[in-house]
Amino acid sequence: MRDGHRATPRRLIEPKVIDQDHLTRSDLTSIDFDKVICGESSSTGAMGLAGHVWLYVLKGHSFRLYQTWHESDVKLYGLAWDLVNQNRSRFSFADGGYGNTVFVKKGITLEPSGPVPKEISKLINSDNGKYFWVYDNRYKIKPSGVGLYWSASREWQCGRH
Repeated sequence: MRDGHRATPRRLIEPKVIDQDHLTRSDLTSIDFDKVICGESSSTGAMGLAGHVWLYVLKGHSFRLYQTWHESDVKLYGLAWDLVNQNRSRFSFADGGYGNTVFVKKGITLEPSGPVPKEISKLINSDNGKYFWVYDNRYKIKPSGVGLYWSASREWQCGRH
């Protein structure tokens, strides 16, 4: 452990991204929410990446990130939003600030990639790519922004998760 955190392995597994251009209604409705380890959502008026739903799904050896945005496809975004809300009881939610939310399957812990400072100003002008969460010491979960990473990580550290 370094600074109270586990050392991050040299090579983390990143998800295969199924983005808005390749995501279908069938893809979304076939997702087994028992396999969703975490995700993000934001309202259309949120700061940062407004109007999005991301789902990180781990099924066997397949690790995928499904992404949809309100701006690109209102119906697909609405379906993803509805599916997350229908499965709310499976997740713990953390406020990402300004209309953003991170949700994690109950019983799962996401470890920050490093120490989370008490002041967000320490992160704002830094390299966004170096901030992420690690699941099961193998899987890399990249947040949509530094503010969301900081807010959710601080909430988890303070036990409000």
